[in-house]
Amino acid sequence: MRKRISKVLIVLINIYSFFYFSLFVTDYSFLLPKGISNITGFTIIFLFLLFVAWKFNKDNLSPASSLGSNLLLFRVIKALAGLNDKALLLVIFMGLGILFCVLGMIRHISLSTTAWDMGIFDQALWNTLQGDILFSSIRGNMSLLGDHFEPILFLLVPVYALFPHVFTLIVIQSFILSSSIFGLYLIAKDKLSSRFAIFALLISFCLSKALRGIALADFHPDSFLVPLSIFAFYFLAKFKKLLLAFSILLILLCKETAVLIVIALGIYSCFTLKKIRLGLILIVVGALSWLVETKVILPAFNSFGQYLFNVRMPFGETYWENISFVMKHPLKLIELFFIPQKIIFYLKLLGQVGYLAFFVPSQYLLILITSSIILLASRQLHGYYMLTSHYAAHFLPFIFIATIYGLSNLAMILKKNKFFSNLKSTAIIKYLSIYILVMSLFFFSKADGYKFRRFIDGIRINKPFPKLKYLSLVPPQATVSATANLVPHLSHRKYIYDWDPESELSLKTDYVIIDLSATDYLSESSKAKVDSFLINMENYGFKRLVFNKELSFFIFLNHKPDREFIEKYRENRGIFGHE
Repeated sequence: MRKRISKVLIVLINIYSFFYFSLFVTDYSFLLPKGISNITGFTIIFLFLLFVAWKFNKDNLSPASSLGSNLLLFRVIKALAGLNDKALLLVIFMGLGILFCVLGMIRHISLSTTAWDMGIFDQALWNTLQGDILFSSIRGNMSLLGDHFEPILFLLVPVYALFPHVFTLIVIQSFILSSSIFGLYLIAKDKLSSRFAIFALLISFCLSKALRGIALADFHPDSFLVPLSIFAFYFLAKFKKLLLAFSILLILLCKETAVLIVIALGIYSCFTLKKIRLGLILIVVGALSWLVETKVILPAFNSFGQYLFNVRMPFGETYWENISFVMKHPLKLIELFFIPQKIIFYLKLLGQVGYLAFFVPSQYLLILITSSIILLASRQLHGYYMLTSHYAAHFLPFIFIATIYGLSNLAMILKKNKFFSNLKSTAIIKYLSIYILVMSLFFFSKADGYKFRRFIDGIRINKPFPKLKYLSLVPPQATVSATANLVPHLSHRKYIYDWDPESELSLKTDYVIIDLSATDYLSESSKAKVDSFLINMENYGFKRLVFNKELSFFIFLNHKPDREFIEKYRENRGIFGHE
């Protein structure tokens, strides 16, 4: 009887394992009306079944045990474990990169990418090939060198010249993020003696919701910061000065806010590694880079003559206004750190690695300084502290580095405890690694299968193919004003803008292209004027080129475009758009 129940349990777990991991491919919406989105509950059920099997069989759950050898999941783990480290790293690298590529491409095809920011970067690179260096009309008729300091974009130009398409940016970003596992592997191998723990950390990284947020938030040079920060930390810890200098240089080319990473590494070098001279050099390099970039380079390339993003500081638009405000109201600064949305963000971000980062105080400053981009963000800038935002690229690497160190530290603490003294250190590390994997799955929430279905549903609902076919009617040299979801599909031209019925541009371009199914980005006052705008298009001097009410899709040709107005156009609203 016991054997029969054991066999039933094994069959049940094998079937459930297949179902559970299939949620990373499908949400079963073809069987269930709403599909399955959140996997947290199913994770708990899966763990419960494994626990019952373990208690019932009085056996451990390793792949080598009699129970483990009968479980399909454990046989797969055993097969993968048989690969050498290089082969296993390559499997993870390719698997994660391909996953992000496929999701990103389907997202783009479903008209889910937008002017801000996929359209901006695609247009800027295309214009660079035409001789207009990083020019973006979407950004307000300016070079991106006056927006954010992101000269790393020039490194993409040769590849983009061969394959000038949005898909090129998606592929580059996907595999750049995926390459982070190599640096994490080196750090984990240096700190952890357990091969199981090393790869458990890498799998946890691959499951990171924040990592997916960076990968699927259009395209941003910030994504380069993830692998570069990890390698910079490794080179600093190993005191490989030339490689460290090279990685720091690349980090500084990604964005002006990346100086926070350099300064944080400098402080870590001074206080934790006791390499004071090197640390001071990094701090000075970071501080000087900030001053040169925000006071000289960026103002020189925009018509406002200033760094555009000081307006996002929480207590004023100048450094002195913020300093004086904090001196007078110090509690306001503390309050800013602990608004409810940010507390939820902290809990989710650290929860995905089981809060083990708390067990390594030496890493606190690294995390705090690099995450100050969201810690100091005002209530209005809630996009900064969303787990699916690209801003996480600044500090996500240090969350996982701290987790590696925290795992090692906690294992040593537990070994000294009487309750765990009978366990070997390797066993403690193994159990902690399993705990991290469980927490990663528990906080994973919406699985990739849900994302696949959402984007595929977007193709079904948004009907992109007939709309994209209509776009072929627009000549490449024409100026265009289009709804934000269409801009990345029309961005290979010098002048294109995201359409807004309240903007003067909506009446000045050669073509106006409107997809009514994608107007959520408009303000409430703009939305109220959409119907009136469509009704009066002919009175404005436009000809109906496409008027498809079934698709809610319209293309208008302007008989009196104003090229001079467009070329001289500057828009203050652009300051706040590109984040």
